[in-house]
Amino acid sequence: MKNPWDKIEKPDLEISTLRADPLHPLDFSWAKDHLDNYLFVYEYPSNSEIILNDVPDLLGIETNSTYHNDVARLIFSLREKDDWEIFHDLCLSLMASTNSLKDIKKAPIYILKRLKSWHRFLQKNKSGILKEEAIKGLIGELLFLKNWVIPKYGINESIKFWIGPESTPQDFAVNKTAIEVKCQFGGTSPRVKISSGDQLFTQLENLILYVVTLGKTTPETKDRINLPNLIEEIEGMMNDASSLMINRFQDLLLEVGYRFSEKYFDYNYIFSNEQAFAVKEDFPRLVPEDLKDGILNLNYTINLSDCSDYKIDIENWGEDH
Repeated sequence: MKNPWDKIEKPDLEISTLRADPLHPLDFSWAKDHLDNYLFVYEYPSNSEIILNDVPDLLGIETNSTYHNDVARLIFSLREKDDWEIFHDLCLSLMASTNSLKDIKKAPIYILKRLKSWHRFLQKNKSGILKEEAIKGLIGELLFLKNWVIPKYGINESIKFWIGPESTPQDFAVNKTAIEVKCQFGGTSPRVKISSGDQLFTQLENLILYVVTLGKTTPETKDRINLPNLIEEIEGMMNDASSLMINRFQDLLLEVGYRFSEKYFDYNYIFSNEQAFAVKEDFPRLVPEDLKDGILNLNYTINLSDCSDYKIDIENWGEDH
């Protein structure tokens, strides 16, 4: 990853700027001040309907608003240069969330929404990456989204259906069907962990347990799967997506604690197989009505070998069962 601030000379006074993307509809710039601090600047007319004054505080980043003649500036200043990579990601995220805007007057709305998502993300995870269990889980959800939901419903509807990062019991709610996604390694027993009494319970008409099995592999493997590549594939399918859905996808990734890092290229997997099960009344599970008062947390494991009677054709996952 190249540091864009390396291209900017430290000014004697005020700030030096370099337009981040001349083709972007909004005026974003990399910048430095006379103290050699890394800045990111958004310029817009000072008579705009929405003025960016009340923006959320971000960990390690100072935010200021200035006005001069007819120009308003929102200026982000990084406190510690060692954190430039995550600052760079934030800046790119602000640009990506507004790149497809048809009405630039709405830009402040999207910028504020994205800043709030980053505020929550930075409170959880400043610079680390997800643990491997979370990496595996996110890969499972994204594979189901890419391979089964998007081809069936298109990109805009599919991003709406992905609700797992919003702390809901299941990962997807597609019309009358809820889908819980699990990801396991091929070298382990055919088992999945259930983390609550709600996870295999829904008020929708149907509930499906989708299980994808992965094997670990090396970065040299041709068909390897890793998070950055998988996310890039999905983003490549977003040519026809609305700005709202592009933003939602990026916000959901932040909600689960993901931001791009080269470290994720160290976690590579190979697809082994996938299974789908119709979770019916007699499926081996625990539901809220089974739990006595006073039970607050619940974890249990399902042996998939005992669930063969409930297996369905994955291609028919969206149909009634």
